[in-house]
Amino acid sequence: MKQLVSRLCLSFLSLLVFLPCINAQNDYTFKSPTLSGGNHLQTGSVYTFANVQKGLDVKITVLALKGGFTLSSMDEATGFDEAFQPVINMPANADGYAEFQIDFMDAGSNNMRMQSNVPVTVVDADGKAFQNGVIYENNQIQYFPGYYSYNKEVSGLQVANQSGWIGVKNTSGYDYAGLDTAAKEGMVTVINQNTSSFKIRLGAVNTSSVKFDGLRPVVYFKQFTYPDTRVLPNRTTLSFSGISKANAIELKGNLSASHTYDRIIVERGSSTTAMTAIAEILITNKGADEFSFTYSDNNPGDGINYYRIRLVNTPQRIIEISNILMIEKNDNTKSLRVNNTILSGNNPVLNIKAVKNEEAKILLTDLSGNIIYQSKVKLNNGTNSINLHMFNTTRGYGLVNIETMTEKKSIKVIIQ
Repeated sequence: MKQLVSRLCLSFLSLLVFLPCINAQNDYTFKSPTLSGGNHLQTGSVYTFANVQKGLDVKITVLALKGGFTLSSMDEATGFDEAFQPVINMPANADGYAEFQIDFMDAGSNNMRMQSNVPVTVVDADGKAFQNGVIYENNQIQYFPGYYSYNKEVSGLQVANQSGWIGVKNTSGYDYAGLDTAAKEGMVTVINQNTSSFKIRLGAVNTSSVKFDGLRPVVYFKQFTYPDTRVLPNRTTLSFSGISKANAIELKGNLSASHTYDRIIVERGSSTTAMTAIAEILITNKGADEFSFTYSDNNPGDGINYYRIRLVNTPQRIIEISNILMIEKNDNTKSLRVNNTILSGNNPVLNIKAVKNEEAKILLTDLSGNIIYQSKVKLNNGTNSINLHMFNTTRGYGLVNIETMTEKKSIKVIIQ
């Protein structure tokens, strides 16, 4: 269980990339909020997130705490930089939420700045079952003239337009296994247009007698699409390959003739279960002949990157997904690094790349500081696969700390 991690995402999408390819727009960055009004973690408190994008600040006000809900953190310090991550606590047998107002402002001022589109995506709206009850995540997004979308064919959520709010509730108690965007059936996107301010309510219904501390909503600035699609076996891609060049990764492919697709969506992820669209290429020859394409990812993640392409027939809503490529970014740095950020609870293996032979201390903790694993290991120059034997299995977020005589490294991981 991901500690009932309620993944809410907000962001501008720069998905469409017309020929020749254009890189996707940078996401917002939410970190190091400062208290600019009111009492810390109480109703009425105001927090400023400076420079979420160049020249743009966001102020977040705690408008209400309902149903006995409280805040223990306005933004989880060990969380993702790109996300607003409050930590919420709920009593037993409770139905409530924390309500926030999000205001976009010119940096360093109180001048509101209009946003043409503000997508709000609820991701992994989870549940958690106890012996005597269930916790159902229950969120609401304020809804102005705009639109909302989700996968209506397989959605595991109850989605309702509730007089100015879009309600998104987990009704099954199911805990979605994916980290962010892997489980589309647990996601809903609400897009408000031409606004500088909106509200969100992040909460849950707790039908159990268990007090639950640690509901962690994750608020990104990002949009996702939910095509009503039929996935076909891979048969159109004649070739799909990639190589690392300098600090970029170049992808190349060739499609067979007589296909019916009109778009190629390039997807990248830090694992094979969490792929996100980064670019789109228009197929211009309508399948009259073989179609070749090239795309350069100029901002790959450090270490291992996973790529695939998604072929789309827009009118017929058909997709075909390619094989997945695993490509390591060229690394000219002289420091150790962790290549994998997802660990299997059944077979936890940590892949560490070292630049010399040396001894290292490895400490793995959960976000509360509880030790899950610790040991001393000998690292060899190159890639080392460290089996975390005697692993105290848990699921959710964790922190890996590696310390050598010359270097310290800390990285957030997911334990599944």
